[in-house]
Amino acid sequence: MPVDARFKALHASRIVWLSTMALLAGCTQEAAETTEAAPLSVTEAATDMSFMPVMPATPQDHVPSLAGWWQHNVSHLADPETGEGPVSHLPGMQHLYGQDRGQGLPGTDLWIGNYNDPLLQPWAADLIRARGEKEQSMGQSDWQLLQLCMLVGTPHILLLRDPVEFLQEDDMVTIFYHRDQQVRRVSMNAQHPENVVPSPYGHSVGWYEGESLVIDTVGMTNVGPIDYYGTPHTDALHVVERYTVIEDGAALHAEVFVEDAGTFTAPWMGTQRYDRSRREQYEEIRCADNPRDTEGGEYPIPTDLTADF
Repeated sequence: MPVDARFKALHASRIVWLSTMALLAGCTQEAAETTEAAPLSVTEAATDMSFMPVMPATPQDHVPSLAGWWQHNVSHLADPETGEGPVSHLPGMQHLYGQDRGQGLPGTDLWIGNYNDPLLQPWAADLIRARGEKEQSMGQSDWQLLQLCMLVGTPHILLLRDPVEFLQEDDMVTIFYHRDQQVRRVSMNAQHPENVVPSPYGHSVGWYEGESLVIDTVGMTNVGPIDYYGTPHTDALHVVERYTVIEDGAALHAEVFVEDAGTFTAPWMGTQRYDRSRREQYEEIRCADNPRDTEGGEYPIPTDLTADF
């Protein structure tokens, strides 16, 4: 089914998701199709995660401003008030940030994901368990994509603790990430093409919804995990982000809706809070030129010593 047609189906009813889950559970197709599927409101989305926000037929005239630099200091998504949340740490293995270490708090400086989370399909749980066991055997965190100067896609990019800025134009929103000068482009009030060319950040379309910017992304390559716990995804990953300026402009609230029936047993939602950054100018950070690793050691920059001709 073309991507834009699938989104219209999600907007009209929940039958598509219910049918998929019924098949995964070994139920019959007929049982899923007979399930009542009344449309849901945006407010209900926080409770019933079978709903994914969908672009309205008519764009709104009001354009809320997201101007300025935004930044947070945590590398994980928070749970929603209600509904299914993201994969978190294994019980008793909460990740401790630098300021918390040495304070006698329970936890670890590793990223050990909860592979027992019923949200995970078995193959995904196995990968998270293997990654956690590897970190514990090494006694240190495994390499993260950002540390290797690689693009991470969404929702992983919402874990980035460096500043982010939104450049809003009539037909395009460009998102600048301070880390490695990574850039995302969102086509406003447009549709996904029928055949999306896969890429690390996929294809994004957006629209305004009241005081929020909503971004719908598909077509991301599955070259890396979506979080620091090593949670994988398939090429069916579908992510919707909603950004809203709150507290009289002092903060930016982000909601992220995620579905990927190949990896998760249900859609889920996470949140992130950004505060206004004190940064006054855009600084250049060149990850590839950094000769140090996360533990302070040095390693050589790859160099081609072979003559070109």
